[in-house]
Amino acid sequence: MNILSAIEVYNNYLKPLKAEVDLWRVSQAIDNKNSFVIPSFVTYSKILEMLIKDKPEKNKVFGIDTNSSDFIHSISIWAMNGKTASISEPALELIHKIAILDYIPPNIFYRFSSQALYIDNKIGIYDGALVCKDYIRDSGRDWYALNIFLFDHKNLSGKQFRFMLPDTNQEKSFSKLAEMDIWAEIGPFFQIYLYILNEYHEKKDFFLANGVDYIGFDLGDKVEQNKHKKGHWRNGHWHTYWTKSENVDQFVMKLVQPIWVVA
Repeated sequence: MNILSAIEVYNNYLKPLKAEVDLWRVSQAIDNKNSFVIPSFVTYSKILEMLIKDKPEKNKVFGIDTNSSDFIHSISIWAMNGKTASISEPALELIHKIAILDYIPPNIFYRFSSQALYIDNKIGIYDGALVCKDYIRDSGRDWYALNIFLFDHKNLSGKQFRFMLPDTNQEKSFSKLAEMDIWAEIGPFFQIYLYILNEYHEKKDFFLANGVDYIGFDLGDKVEQNKHKKGHWRNGHWHTYWTKSENVDQFVMKLVQPIWVVA
């Protein structure tokens, strides 16, 4: 997955940021709060401190400014406990044919338990997307929002924007989305993202392999190959750990391939 290349730029940032996140979680537990969304303001000061001390070597990662605190926060949250989804081509074709905005309810945003999601698909003119839920305090009002990053593997024209989430009881909350000036550009993303959220909620057509939730793929061949054997599939998954290289802590993610375990 190409997002791992982006994480490599921030390897030295992840351990200090995880420490900030862990402290925040402890404070939440002490206050008997149970929100799984880690706000960007929790890591902002530490990110700013590290950016001033040691700026990333690259100017852009997949077209996104490397000095964007929202991007560093989002990709760090994804590295700590995010999900990855990939949709089959037939499913993508279906998504763009149906009027998905007409039947997905506003509370779909609040049903997805993972704070960060990477979509490993071509999305319009972009080469994938990272989405991270955020919690914002502004002018005496609290908001939930999505920090959205659309990647360009040529590092030329990635896009970053924030979408304020609608209230759960707000009807037809998506009706004005298509009226936005940049809808032609971001519309394909929202259609795919809403479809993925709905699939997760309904627990429909997806399976886990190599740490990726594959949606709309045919498992027939794999089932056929093993239906007469006693055993089970062990899902692919990530092993994550810290290692030290030249006295620098590095966050490592290693893929463990799915295998058939014979009984």
